[in-house]
Amino acid sequence: MERGRGYIEKDWGRSFPSAWVWMQSNHFGTTGISLTASVASIPMARWRFRGFIVGLWHGGRLHRFTTYNGGKIERLVIDDRQVHWVLRNRTHRLEIRAPRVDATDLKGPSTSDMGVRVPESLSAAIEVRLCALAESRQSILFEGTGRHAGLEVAGDLRLLAGK
Repeated sequence: MERGRGYIEKDWGRSFPSAWVWMQSNHFGTTGISLTASVASIPMARWRFRGFIVGLWHGGRLHRFTTYNGGKIERLVIDDRQVHWVLRNRTHRLEIRAPRVDATDLKGPSTSDMGVRVPESLSAAIEVRLCALAESRQSILFEGTGRHAGLEVAGDLRLLAGK
């Protein structure tokens, strides 16, 4: 296959965060669109913070929404039915809805072994809306659903609800 798109990741460390959401899809109705998004409760010395990194490849451009570049979470609601996440950076707003579907428990690392069970689905659908922000109005740049998506929702999700 030539000119295909893929996804690869590498996790560092000895265990998973105490709570996280991760999702990814390359299968949108429009060719050339990809989304990867994650938010986690990240330990840092004696405290922890809610960190996130989201990238949407659209129109030959990577739209970044991250903790480290000043992105903001406007809303993050995780319940038994879905993940609803709204983010903003200086120029764009991104809304994501991911209905939670049946997941398979995969083995994950703890500090001593591979005893953690991580629920992951590879049959999720992720609804995405990207808007450009201009003064007091928004214009929709992209709206679509990513199919055959990976979705993990795990840990003490109350840790992600904070500001």
